[in-house]
Amino acid sequence: MFGPHFRRRRIAAAAVLVATGAGLLGVAQAGGAQAAVTLGQYTATVSPASIPVGTSKVLTVTFTDVAGSLATLGYASVTLPSSFTGISVPSKVTSSAGYPWAVSVSGKTVKLKTSGLLGLGSLLPGKSVSVPVTVTGGTVGTFALATAVAVSPTGTDLIPVFKLKGAAPSVQVQTVTPSVTTSCAATAGSCSTPAGALVGQTAGGQTDSFQITADPGATPAVITASIQYPDDAHRLLCQSDDVDQVLVFNVTGNRAKTIVDDRANNFVGEGANNDICYGSDNPFYVYGETGPEEDPGWGPVIADFNPANGQYEGYLINCNELSDIGVPSTNPCVDSYEFTDDGTVITVKAPAGDPKMTG
Repeated sequence: MFGPHFRRRRIAAAAVLVATGAGLLGVAQAGGAQAAVTLGQYTATVSPASIPVGTSKVLTVTFTDVAGSLATLGYASVTLPSSFTGISVPSKVTSSAGYPWAVSVSGKTVKLKTSGLLGLGSLLPGKSVSVPVTVTGGTVGTFALATAVAVSPTGTDLIPVFKLKGAAPSVQVQTVTPSVTTSCAATAGSCSTPAGALVGQTAGGQTDSFQITADPGATPAVITASIQYPDDAHRLLCQSDDVDQVLVFNVTGNRAKTIVDDRANNFVGEGANNDICYGSDNPFYVYGETGPEEDPGWGPVIADFNPANGQYEGYLINCNELSDIGVPSTNPCVDSYEFTDDGTVITVKAPAGDPKMTG
């Protein structure tokens, strides 16, 4: 993707009831180990799903007592990978129901518990609690986060009551590509960023190696470019869920440019991911619905504006289609596709201006 630079007493009683009931069930198995009774389910999620290596970032971990559970949740913990350092958290957070929860760190484990007496403020089914955790990922890779919850704010139930619903949360720590700056002399014609200097990798394994070439111009130009990993609030509108990296660049001197995306391991489902998601300060045309909902039609429309990024964003049209659909030749577009053994080399033509781009 290229571009410029989402009952107070009743609560306490419920917690005591669940713990007591679990204990009685355990005693009923004479001579045997206490059996786990799944009275409740919880989910645990983390956002963002990827962070750059060696950089301090905030992960938001959210625990939810799933609707339909028969138990309240008074304690939660998440254990971070051993390679994570610089762990810090606030001393308290507030649940979605408005109750305070205390937060602490022990080694690599972040612990949350309701602050109320006898479980007052525990999560009822359907409610959640989130904690921002500041971390620095020290090693590139994908890491699962171990989570645990309990009815009791102490973190210890007579027998396990809750079961995790869905997959355990994980975080991908990614290689960071530093900014690359290339200067172009006025008489030197076109100039390019160094080959292999701009490489980004998605959480799903897709790798994009970008190279930017500025067209010849009458005035000096400077290309500045970097790979970035936007948070959920600043992802491009067209950005695939499977793609994390965004190429952000600036080309001075009012020069048009060519961007080559050498994309590897870009197979999603039954086909290859050959889309170019593009963002620009200036309006540009993409394909979209041109009529009312009952009879939409299909043709060129202005890309949607994303107020979070302050730019227009959408999938690029192929260059050889522009004249056929009445779109100016200066519209950014995909010039060519070259299919390789492990991916696709995609060439993009872009007018003067400073877009962002991703796949």
